[in-house]
Amino acid sequence: MDHRHKEKRQQFYEGIQDFWPDLCNQEYALYDIKVESKAQIDKIRLATGRVGHIFFKTARLMRHLDDETLLRLGFQKKMLSYIRLQTIAMETVVSRMEFAVNKRSVKLLTLHANTPLLIKESFSVNGDVCSHFNVLNPNAGLEEDLQKALRSAISYTKGYVGKGRNANIVFTSYEKSLEDYLTTQYLMKVANTEAQYLPFSDLRLIEQSLSGNKEVLFKAGLYDPKGDYVDILLQRNQFSTSASKVGKMEHMVMSFVESGVLGIINPPSAFLLQSNAVQALIWGLHEETHPYFTKKEHTWIARYFVPTYMEEDYFKKNNVKYVEKDLFSRESGAGQIGVTGGEGWIGKEMKKQSVYQKHVDLPSHEVKTTEGLKVVNVLYSCFLVNGKPSAVSILAKKNPGDHCDYYLPIGVEHPVEENKEE
Repeated sequence: MDHRHKEKRQQFYEGIQDFWPDLCNQEYALYDIKVESKAQIDKIRLATGRVGHIFFKTARLMRHLDDETLLRLGFQKKMLSYIRLQTIAMETVVSRMEFAVNKRSVKLLTLHANTPLLIKESFSVNGDVCSHFNVLNPNAGLEEDLQKALRSAISYTKGYVGKGRNANIVFTSYEKSLEDYLTTQYLMKVANTEAQYLPFSDLRLIEQSLSGNKEVLFKAGLYDPKGDYVDILLQRNQFSTSASKVGKMEHMVMSFVESGVLGIINPPSAFLLQSNAVQALIWGLHEETHPYFTKKEHTWIARYFVPTYMEEDYFKKNNVKYVEKDLFSRESGAGQIGVTGGEGWIGKEMKKQSVYQKHVDLPSHEVKTTEGLKVVNVLYSCFLVNGKPSAVSILAKKNPGDHCDYYLPIGVEHPVEENKEE
């Protein structure tokens, strides 16, 4: 163990308020930085913008699909009317894409449309690390864009629920997760609007309006502990694990959104796009050269997307290595790698409804940890904020199937100054 490195790391991250440098009782935020060229950052952002365009266009198509098709894509029957809603102008407010970035390719692995991790790390902490190591921050100034997106979404949502300045806005998370709690607190701070934070367990649900003396005492909806009606809810970790595990209260939240008495951020379309089956739908339309996508859009799909199917037959038939993913997996890069030829499986056994995606190798990189130098696989991310490419970040993956990854800060090379003759 490198005790000196451990002390430096601890001292540095103790200086960052409301952050979680350790997760799963393990080192999470590395006291290290990966310096990239501006061209590499630009390449990732270009891919993010084009892929985002494809997803948003697909969302418009999905809202018009029949019930049977949506059920095959893994959504519960009672969710179908909810996911067809478009409550605000944006398909997602804040989403994050994960890419395998190699020398010649940028390949999308996952879109986290509804519950993106790495928000505070990318928009805030990364700048502190870059300053500390004296490199340029690729995400400089982007926190302002995040604020504009949140405030714009809140403004749209006030209109959806018919509320003005007096809207009761609640930011909430499940209190068991320090990461979720502090990320939600960060989002509320960035939004800089009149709002309150409450743990999800503090919200009270009234399923049916209560009347007395021919007057409505309490209308159906969500209430805060003071008994005030909640108009707008920002629940960063909404419906995060699986469509099949959405509880009664969450279903009631959906019904309130459908009836227009509750506004929610991210919008229903973000949950629609959270399903990994959307990539299978996009790839299927691409293989058919479907006219829903233009020739240019088909070129983008071929360039950035990975073959993805609802069944694994294609990969077994063609002896191709592939990844199995839970439809609504929240973990970054989650899944197991299926290796043909009798070599078995790597990672945790998957028991939920899945999609199957061609395996793409991640580039390797040596990082400094409190246990010494380690070689990890690098997974790049880029946020899509109000439909525009934004902050970039890196997760350093330890082992296949291990969800406790490292957060690896990212910097940009200083531009080389040209010699000028006097």
